[in-house]
Amino acid sequence: LMSIMSEGIVILSDYLPAEDKILETVSVARAVAVICSRDTMSCDAQLLIMAALMDNAERTEAAAVIPVNIPSFIFPTEAFYEGLGSSFIFSDVEVAKQCIRSFFKRITIALPVDASEKVIKTQA
Repeated sequence: LMSIMSEGIVILSDYLPAEDKILETVSVARAVAVICSRDTMSCDAQLLIMAALMDNAERTEAAAVIPVNIPSFIFPTEAFYEGLGSSFIFSDVEVAKQCIRSFFKRITIALPVDASEKVIKTQA
């Protein structure tokens, strides 16, 4: 990968809770894979990444968005969006709600981390 792209890979969780670093990195990324797990919908940093990715999605040079879900992930219900209040770190909560909804309209890649090694290799 480094021979193709000198910038390498950035693991955004290494920068938590540096919101400015997350937003800066997302804005210049070529692709962002978001691994959705049991606690994703209660993690402000992951929600911020989703919202920022989809807010930037209209730009032609915007990052490719790759949603990945592992078996423990539960997709958000309407109650989640109703509960996303003004304490959310995205500047406009209504835009954030729309962006997060848009994120989940994309087809996610299921990563069965609890499956056998053979199944995981077959899906790779």
